[in-house]
Amino acid sequence: IVPKVTDTLWDTKPEVKAAAKASLAECCTVIHNPDVQPLVPTLISANANPKENTQALDALMGTTFVSQVDRPTLAIIVPLLHRGLREREVQTKRKCSVVISNMVKLVCDAKDVEPFVDKLLPELKRVEEEVPIPEIRAYGAQAKATLIKAIKEGGGKLPEGYE
Repeated sequence: IVPKVTDTLWDTKPEVKAAAKASLAECCTVIHNPDVQPLVPTLISANANPKENTQALDALMGTTFVSQVDRPTLAIIVPLLHRGLREREVQTKRKCSVVISNMVKLVCDAKDVEPFVDKLLPELKRVEEEVPIPEIRAYGAQAKATLIKAIKEGGGKLPEGYE
């Protein structure tokens, strides 16, 4: 539901935007991860306003993930990570890679992360292969490897070309 609601956050009609933001807030009530719960308003705002993406990523970077990460938690965070991985700024790509590595280690069920693999794996592969700074490429490679490992260990299915 969250990806569809997120798409309507940029609608041209203010009424649709407001309804989408309210719906997204309601969707986030099912997030029970205590590491992420305090960040939910920031994450909703960043989903609605791309200029706030860096702020949200900084908040995620400052989060120590210790609780299990489930599908609802990923649903609100992955669009921000996807957007960050596509930005030109390499430090943003580094932040996204670090957050992905830290979060994915706490995904207990591969089915929780599978819906987001198509958004994250190709972008992490691009970071690993195309970023001119070796340190950032290493962060991308580590995040990609962590994501692949989590899916394989959970018995999930990887997209073609990542086996």
